[in-house]
Amino acid sequence: MNRLRALAMVPALLVVVAAALGPTLAPQPAERAVGIPFADPNGAAWLGTDRLGRDVLSRLLYGGWGLLLLAAVIAVLVTVVASVLGAVAALRPRVGALIETATDFAMLVPVVLGILLVLTSWPDAGIYGLIVVAMLFGVPYCARVFAATAAGVAASGYVEAARASGESLPHLVFREVLPNLREVFAAQLGLRFVEAVYLVSTASFLHLPTTLGSGNWAVMVRDNASGILLNPWAVLAPSLAIAVVAVSVNLAVSEFGRGRQVAAMADMAGVRQGDDLGPAESPVFDEGADVAVGSSTAKRSVVSGGDNGSGGRSRLATAATPPRQGAGPAASSATEMSLSGMASGGIDASVPDDGGDSIDGGSEPDSLVIVDGLLVRGQAGQELVGPVSFRMRPGTVTALTGPSGSGKTTLMRALLGHLPTGAVLAAGTVRVAEQAVFALDPAELRRFRRTRITYVGQDPGSALNPLMRVRTLLAEVARDRSESALLEALAAVGLAAEHLRRRPGELSGGQQRRVALARALVRRTDVLVLDEPLAGLHGSLRTEIAELLSELAKRGTTILLSGHDTATIRTIADQVIEVGTQSPPHPATAPDTDAKGAAEPTALGLPAHPATNPEARIALRASGISATSGEHRVLADIDLALTAGSALAVVGASGAGKTTLARVIAGLRAAEGGSLLLADNPIEIGGKRRIGRGGDGIQLVPQNPMSALNPRRTVAQTLGRPLRRIARVRKSAAPQRITELLDAVELPAALAARYPHELSGGQRQRVALARALAAEPSVLICDEITSALDHATAASIMALLDRIRGDRGTALLVITHDMNLVAGHCTELVVLDQGRIVESGRTAEVLANPVEQATHDLLV
Repeated sequence: MNRLRALAMVPALLVVVAAALGPTLAPQPAERAVGIPFADPNGAAWLGTDRLGRDVLSRLLYGGWGLLLLAAVIAVLVTVVASVLGAVAALRPRVGALIETATDFAMLVPVVLGILLVLTSWPDAGIYGLIVVAMLFGVPYCARVFAATAAGVAASGYVEAARASGESLPHLVFREVLPNLREVFAAQLGLRFVEAVYLVSTASFLHLPTTLGSGNWAVMVRDNASGILLNPWAVLAPSLAIAVVAVSVNLAVSEFGRGRQVAAMADMAGVRQGDDLGPAESPVFDEGADVAVGSSTAKRSVVSGGDNGSGGRSRLATAATPPRQGAGPAASSATEMSLSGMASGGIDASVPDDGGDSIDGGSEPDSLVIVDGLLVRGQAGQELVGPVSFRMRPGTVTALTGPSGSGKTTLMRALLGHLPTGAVLAAGTVRVAEQAVFALDPAELRRFRRTRITYVGQDPGSALNPLMRVRTLLAEVARDRSESALLEALAAVGLAAEHLRRRPGELSGGQQRRVALARALVRRTDVLVLDEPLAGLHGSLRTEIAELLSELAKRGTTILLSGHDTATIRTIADQVIEVGTQSPPHPATAPDTDAKGAAEPTALGLPAHPATNPEARIALRASGISATSGEHRVLADIDLALTAGSALAVVGASGAGKTTLARVIAGLRAAEGGSLLLADNPIEIGGKRRIGRGGDGIQLVPQNPMSALNPRRTVAQTLGRPLRRIARVRKSAAPQRITELLDAVELPAALAARYPHELSGGQRQRVALARALAAEPSVLICDEITSALDHATAASIMALLDRIRGDRGTALLVITHDMNLVAGHCTELVVLDQGRIVESGRTAEVLANPVEQATHDLLV
């Protein structure tokens, strides 16, 4: 709790303590007359007397506890009931519609009129009548707030994984959703308490039956109003008591919300955007290795020289980069050269470019972005990123590459003047558009972020309000809000006009990413910061977006982007900065080159996928699966089959229906037609079948590793639930099984005590995989699980999946845009286009001789 919040709470706490201890502290009995009516303050009555000559101070101390206690009870009841209803509404849309209807009806009746109607028609109601009134008029409003806030949590990967595992509604509400709404709950509790104080005071003032007695503060105000000129304290004292409680609680709630909002932004940056506070994820986690937490240096093309803190020495070098087509002279002469210096005491690694300008020395008039010696450290003093120096000229593209967890997102967000929770700017400066961003006061920083720079995160779907339509999402940030401008922005990112009417929940992951990019375009700022803008996009669209960014740079926009698709990035980037160092592959996850011999290359140059048994039993068969979203058909007559130990890839353009198909099979959404057979046993399609049936042998690994794990739970707690509930493991045996699961996904047992924000992206994905394996599924659905990971980490995860399906006979349904991954690890392939299967067969045969245009587009 910060100082301002504590100061705001002091007056309210003093009043509450005085009210609670009032009968003990009161100098006189509440009903005893100590002088003439409305006497001035004196030694016998410090605040004077009331209309009956009673001590005002004593009555003030006696009269508060009943009012405040009833207000607290009302606040707790309203907030608890509303939070549960809001969470249920976020998980069950039909309940959400009922809450909206109830709120609309509640808004038709004025609150004061409702109080009068209930309490006058129920004369013996007493405090129960007040509680009923508060519930009738408070719960619908409050529940709507919780429903809107919980919608984002309900759409997160860890909630979807829990639903796919068959968790009950009470578990989802009380264990998955509500623990992540603590800040909202605290704020609403404070607001409802203030409203309840006003409600009880109003009812007492209006002579309505409340059974609180004649001594509460509101009654004191009412009864002594006639003598306000004789002894003002008889009215002012109880009025001030009510006002102090209300105002101070309001201030505390506002400050609490503001403080938690800043912390939540940083936490979500870590959970969703990859700002890791734990060890950086190398291609493989070497158990027992001393990995420098977040340790990273930055370079262009190669690791910067000096002691990198992880036991090795790295070198300084330069390498030429092909100029971006159509770029100016500055872009044409740009080279990839080493940038960063060493840790303290290291050499200065600044290298002049072709123009002879030093990275570190002096100022360059045409540099729009200048990062000089930036070093960010975490709470424990570990390096999160840096030291790094670079500059960006107007109209150029700068790309950051490097392994997951190396600090790319931390570096990008530093341009906005934002650091992860607990991190500090240890050294260096960041200047953007002639503004030293870390020297700006809060108002200037907000103005800077609003007018000069735009940031699109690694998980852009989480930044889209799930209750808004795309039209509103674009219009709220656009400089030009005309229909033509919005349509132009959508067309630029490859979306049709019909998407303006859709909400984020009706879009695929790739479409959400494009909407977020369109929001960035309509703001028309000088600097564009894009974290993984090409992830999750199929081949031809990835090329189109890259060309769009290149065109924006030609028009003068300065772009900083990150990504793992180095081939595409290097075609548009004027300079490439590699962040972090890579460790040599761990034997457990390196390509299999044991006694069986080296893996045979595929057509795309990757190791051939493991052989599968053609006589294996059918693990899953889907027939005639169809689904719609509103009036739009997203799936039509889908037929597919998976054999035990096989890997089937489902590929297609963004919006083709891949994720919808995965959600139908996982039981997360209903289908209009079709059937599912699991090991020849029919199972129902739709969410109801998952409750209480342990997932029916089907488990889901969500798309984004940053939101795949509940941020309120440790790794051990995350794995313990499916072990006890589905695998029926005894509580005493759970720790050993957790260790075995972590070992199965090549993570050390020490990670069991960590929270998600202490893990890198690759480690989170492995934990999500371990959670799915804890249920011992026969079918594992992997939805774009490598799209947010670097190539080395992605290859490690896929090699791990190959081993798991080989050892356990688990069938894999892989949703992906990465055709290299498909060629290397999937035995069968189906291509979706506009909700239909247009091509299918053996992977090597389909990729070698594609027939449909949709397949050709994926191979671009």
